[in-house]
Amino acid sequence: PIMDGLEAAKIILSQEGQVPIIVALTANASDEVEQSYLEVGMKKVIAKPVNKGAFEEAIKLVQKNVA
Repeated sequence: PIMDGLEAAKIILSQEGQVPIIVALTANASDEVEQSYLEVGMKKVIAKPVNKGAFEEAIKLVQKNVA
């Protein structure tokens, strides 16, 4: 890969205009990694394997911020 998700999120979120809500999906869900994702502006971190509750919570977050 040319870049990882953290680097891609930094670039996307640095753009002017309307920026998307980014939800991270990762197998590496340590507290340190989760904090680094949130610090760059991702709104939510979901750890693999994904459970239904975490996925539903992320969808509600996006819906709340889009409405």
